[in-house]
Amino acid sequence: MNIRTFSVLAAVPLLLAGTVPFALAENRDALPQLVAQASGSEKRENYQGRRFERMVEALNLSDGQADQIKAIHEQAQTESQGDRESLRAEMEQMRSLIRQGASVDQLRNQHNQIKAIRERLSEDRFERMLQTYEILSPEQRQKFADLHQGRRGGWGRKGSPAMGPQSLVF
Repeated sequence: MNIRTFSVLAAVPLLLAGTVPFALAENRDALPQLVAQASGSEKRENYQGRRFERMVEALNLSDGQADQIKAIHEQAQTESQGDRESLRAEMEQMRSLIRQGASVDQLRNQHNQIKAIRERLSEDRFERMLQTYEILSPEQRQKFADLHQGRRGGWGRKGSPAMGPQSLVF
């Protein structure tokens, strides 16, 4: 290899590396939007869809059962939207109070508001689980209980596929 070829090959990576900061600076405003899109509701919906498909497969649900459970989930998503938005707002309010140096009583009151919303959401999740449970056959209920309970196997955190203890609670 002659010196000219070597020089050209050595210069290409340096030239490309020099253009990266300009490309990043030009697209700097678009980056947060791209990150938000990738990590927003679309990503969450994909995860929930995969989780639902794994449940359908693991419990060998019929099409009718899968449709019923999906309808329960979709209705609950709609009904809990307000509480989820309230929770986000109350959490932001808590962060704001902490930044402002609020009193202990103010922080305690804010914490109680957050706790009440979380409790409502938790009750709703439990009711959805019970509605799902009612749709299942006795064999599916047993499998549901085994997979939901076990953390070492099935859907447990240390098992495979790792779905976590709330795998069937939508």
